[in-house]
Amino acid sequence: MIHYFVNPYLNVFKFKGRASEKEFWYFYFMNFTIALILMFTKQFHGIEDVKDYYRIFYFIPLVSLGFRRIQDTGYCGFLFFIPLVNIFLAALPGDPKPNKYGMPRTL
Repeated sequence: MIHYFVNPYLNVFKFKGRASEKEFWYFYFMNFTIALILMFTKQFHGIEDVKDYYRIFYFIPLVSLGFRRIQDTGYCGFLFFIPLVNIFLAALPGDPKPNKYGMPRTL
């Protein structure tokens, strides 16, 4: 499960290719959980804006992974920038066959 968290950081500038549903949603919810924990514990660690720094840290890997996730469904990765459309397309199952963005991704 940790590879779902680490792989997007290793492939941070890889916007071509495909990403599985599992990879996208694990990364998204793990980072969401970490941001919530940082937000609720800011009184203990003393850094007021630590959750904002963390959001900056995971924004580019999330966009890169989002591009690859949308491409896995067979659509253009730029649709990731459209609110609500990106969530809908990210929730669609990936194309089980090779598409114009590459072979299906399995971890």
